[in-house]
Amino acid sequence: MAAASKKSELEIEREIKRLSKIIEAKGVKVRREKLVRGHSFRVKSGACEIVGQEHVFIDKRLPTESQVAILLDAFVERNLCLEASELSELSARSKSILSSLTLAS
Repeated sequence: MAAASKKSELEIEREIKRLSKIIEAKGVKVRREKLVRGHSFRVKSGACEIVGQEHVFIDKRLPTESQVAILLDAFVERNLCLEASELSELSARSKSILSSLTLAS
């Protein structure tokens, strides 16, 4: 059972990398890192704009499923168009969420 879980984690990690690559091709920088937290503040993953450049920050300590959800949210929030070839690279779950977005012609 541990081997199946490990395989599943590897698949999710690949999905994170695929989604990140597609988002970056659309002009949005994706940064996965350990986001700093202090005793009086907490940094959350999500989108922001820095000097005119859109970014999506993802805390690497989040569960991988949560990281995928943040990336999918970035697509939906920006209504990013997908090429058919980009959509075909994604998992069935991601496809079902993103297929509602208009495909680029």
